[in-house]
Amino acid sequence: MNFKSSLIAAAALFACSFGASAYTIDLGVNPLDFNQDISVVAGSLDDKFFFEFKDLSSGDTASAGSYTKSKLGSNLKFDIANFTVALYQVDNLTALASDSSPKSAGVEVLGLSNGKYYFHVTGNVTGSDLSNRVYNMDASFAATTAPVPEPQSYALMLAGLAGMGFLLRRRQSV
Repeated sequence: MNFKSSLIAAAALFACSFGASAYTIDLGVNPLDFNQDISVVAGSLDDKFFFEFKDLSSGDTASAGSYTKSKLGSNLKFDIANFTVALYQVDNLTALASDSSPKSAGVEVLGLSNGKYYFHVTGNVTGSDLSNRVYNMDASFAATTAPVPEPQSYALMLAGLAGMGFLLRRRQSV
C-alpha cells in the first residue's frame, strides 16, 4: 500500500512538471532593445532574461527597463495571475526593482554599473485556450557616458572668474 501511494505521488509530480514554463534567455553583453512574444503553458511561469553591461568607463552608467504584458485579446481564454517582473543583479537575492499587476508590469532602473543582471518574470498561467498563450517581453537598455567638459567651457569659466576678480578688486580700491 505504501509503495502504491508513493508511485501515485511520483506520477502526479511528473505530470505537474509538464505544466510549468521556465525559459532562460541570454540577451548578451551590452544588449540592444529586445521585444519578443514568449509562449507559455498552463501552470507556473518562471522566466529569466540575462544580460550584462561590460566595458563602461569610470563615471559611465547604464539603464535597463522592461514593460511586460500578457497578450489578452477578446477571443483569448487565459490569464496570468500574480504577474510580476523584477530586475536583479546576478549573485544578489534582493530585487533592484519589481512591479506586479494583473495584465502588465514594468520596471526601470537607472545608474547601473558594469555587471551581470537579469529580468525575472513570474506568474501563474490559467485558462482554457490551449493556443495563443503568450506574453510580450519588451526590454530597453541604454549606456550613458559621463559628461566631459570641453576646453572652451574651461576657458569661459576662467574668463568669468577673472572678470569677477577684476570687479572685486576695483570695488575694494574705490
